[in-house]
Amino acid sequence: VRPAGAVFFEDDFAQPDGMPDNWTPYTGLWEVFSEQLSVFCATGEAEAWLWAGSPPIRFDDVGKIALTIVMDNDRQGTIGRHGGIMVCADEPMIRWQTSGYGIDWIEWFDAAAGWQGAYRLVLYERGAERLLQQVPRDIAFLGTRWEVEFDGTVISFWVDDENIFEYVDPTFREGYAGVWAYSSGTMLDVDDVVIGMKMHGPTFKRGDTNA
Repeated sequence: VRPAGAVFFEDDFAQPDGMPDNWTPYTGLWEVFSEQLSVFCATGEAEAWLWAGSPPIRFDDVGKIALTIVMDNDRQGTIGRHGGIMVCADEPMIRWQTSGYGIDWIEWFDAAAGWQGAYRLVLYERGAERLLQQVPRDIAFLGTRWEVEFDGTVISFWVDDENIFEYVDPTFREGYAGVWAYSSGTMLDVDDVVIGMKMHGPTFKRGDTNA
C-alpha cells in the first residue's frame, strides 16, 4: 500500500539561479535563470524530463494543473517546437517507461502544407502511446498559460482562457506530474506552476494564477 500522497504544489522559481530547488531532473540540464525554469533539448539528445518535488511528489488526486509554458525552436528538422506536461504518471520517468496522461504541443513539417501544429492529449500505458485528442492550431499564435482540469471523468484543457478540448477518460487520476521537452532543438521555459488543490482556503480557477 502506497503512503498518502500530496494534494498541492506550487513554484514560481523565486530562487537563486541554478538547479531547480523543488524539482527532480530525470534527463536533461534544467536550470533556473531570472526566476524562470528553462531547458534546451538539442536534436539527437534524449528527451528532457523534470518532475515536481524533490524527491518527486505523488499526488493523491491531481485535480488541476496550471503553468506558463513558452517554447522556441529553429525548425532545422522536420519536428519543430515539441514538449509539454505529463500528469497522473505511475512513475517519475520518461513517457516511454511509465503510464499517465501527456498533454503537449507538437509542430511538424508537411511537404504540401508547410509547418503544422497541434495540441495533443495522449494516454500512456506502460510506455505504449495512444492518441486521444489532436487539435490543430495556428503556430503563429501559440498560447502560454496552460490549465488542465479533471472533473469526474472529463479532462478539460485550456490555453490562455480558451478551451482547446474536453475529453472523457477515467483511466488515471493520481500520480506524479512533470514537464518535458523533445529532442528537436526545443527550448522550453516554465513558470508559475500550480498543481492540485489546497487543503484550506480558495482553490485556483481558470485565469487566476495567484490562488
